[in-house]
Amino acid sequence: MTDKQTSQHDISLSPVDTLVGLGCANRELLATCLALFDDSQLQQRLAKLGDEASAQLEKLGRRFEEWRDSRADRSMLRLSAPEIEEGAKELGKRQRYWLESAHSDNQLRLILCGYG
Repeated sequence: MTDKQTSQHDISLSPVDTLVGLGCANRELLATCLALFDDSQLQQRLAKLGDEASAQLEKLGRRFEEWRDSRADRSMLRLSAPEIEEGAKELGKRQRYWLESAHSDNQLRLILCGYG
């Protein structure tokens, strides 16, 4: 008998799974998730990376044959160190806000559900 490895493609999640996960989440995880959804600067940075990725994909699409033969264009898109540091500071502030809020854990869960 052989054991079959489960790949990430074989796993499916339903809304109920999400609710169960939120129900089991501790306050720190709830605060972190809320901070991630809350961080508008993070959204701006992600949008910037998305725009850069789209532009690079268009460029690669136009020059696919040249790109495939050349390794020079395979660099990963990255945020600069100051952008990463600023993002981490902002995320930490938002996480502390939610951790120290007067909301109960169940209220945090309800707020987080509203983001979905």
